[in-house]
Amino acid sequence: MNQSLSITKTLAITAALLGSMALYAASVQAETIEGKLNGLECASRGEECPTDKLDPHIAVERDFVVQTADGKYYFISNLDRAIKARHALEMVRVEGEVSSKFDAINANEFWVKNGGNYRLTWSSSMQAEQERLVRGTAPAKGMER
Repeated sequence: MNQSLSITKTLAITAALLGSMALYAASVQAETIEGKLNGLECASRGEECPTDKLDPHIAVERDFVVQTADGKYYFISNLDRAIKARHALEMVRVEGEVSSKFDAINANEFWVKNGGNYRLTWSSSMQAEQERLVRGTAPAKGMER
């Protein structure tokens, strides 16, 4: 019962934050945030989880957040949960518009640390290009239509 209530509260808080962000879009600024991608439930309790990539907890986390070294965490409002789950526990860098009022970022680019360097994994322009290709509105490079 407590777990169900906790999940419900988390979803309600997330929905309220994202809705409020849309209303206060003027209070954002471009910024870069670096930290570890952590489960939202765990971050809200001050814990780091899942424990590894095979932890079944990944399946029940509703969302993942960037948790900075000081313990603060940021929602990535426009990045699909599947991308975030794939990179759980990894060090990431998110560049985009930050709303400090809501501790959230609307990402333009999502980078994942590999070895000592960050690698661009997702960007709004990469997603837009894929959407154009899927919809057939732009020819793929090197292919004729």
